[in-house]
Amino acid sequence: MSTRRTAGTVEVANGTEVVVSGTVGTTTSDGGNVVLGSTTDAAVTTDANGTISGKLRGLVKWTAERMPTSLGQKSITDSLSVVLASASYIISVPGDSVGGLGLFISHTTNQPGTDGFGTSKIPGMGLLGCFDDASPTPITENRFGSLRMSVARELYGVIRDAAGNERGANVDASNRLLVSVEGTGKTLKTKTGSASATFSIVAAVTDKKIKVYSLSLLTASTTAVTITFKDGASGTALATYPLQAITGTNFGITESVAVPSSLFEGSVTTLLEMAFSAAQTVTYNLRYWDSDAS
Repeated sequence: MSTRRTAGTVEVANGTEVVVSGTVGTTTSDGGNVVLGSTTDAAVTTDANGTISGKLRGLVKWTAERMPTSLGQKSITDSLSVVLASASYIISVPGDSVGGLGLFISHTTNQPGTDGFGTSKIPGMGLLGCFDDASPTPITENRFGSLRMSVARELYGVIRDAAGNERGANVDASNRLLVSVEGTGKTLKTKTGSASATFSIVAAVTDKKIKVYSLSLLTASTTAVTITFKDGASGTALATYPLQAITGTNFGITESVAVPSSLFEGSVTTLLEMAFSAAQTVTYNLRYWDSDAS
């Protein structure tokens, strides 16, 4: 039952009007108006039956629970959730602790696992790079993560071999590419200088063959001279190179092959001779290794 006070004209159930000159109290009891309810009725937040008072309290309660307490950007837990029908993704707009773009997509099915952006989140747009030269850590299979970049925001690249293994290239301070010949099992050696007469350019090595893999010859002589590399002193010719320069110029040749191949090789325990057909100065650079008889 509820009671209220009113003033003016009041129409009663039989249609007769009663003029009230002052203020009187009226009472609503069980009957046609009972649905108005009481101020103490429990809040109804569903479509279940209830009084108007209970429904109004439920509406206020439902709204208050879902509205932010203040304006401005909120954390995910203080924001209204959005569920995309018939989909397995949730889009969250706030930025992430790694910085960069603030749009991420969270997997809820076929979850790939933890990655560089937090639990199961990948950037929804753009390209992100991470500068981490101090202690870069590898990423595991089926994970998402940042691409690595330099301090100048340049993307790092990786070379892969035919088997898919990651390989690297090293460049020194003079921008020269460093090449490794590891795995050949050879100790590579060099002979360089100038000469104008026949001499033993590489001494004999016991039980070893001398194998030449790179050679360059240069002369400024306008007189023809032929250089012959021989297997032993005055031995069998292994390679012959005729040289002659035009006045005021240099003339030369350069040859090389990849180790373990060789341009020419001598016999076991035999020196390598560089023979001259004429007494003309020739500058040479000869690279070789001494190998077992096999």
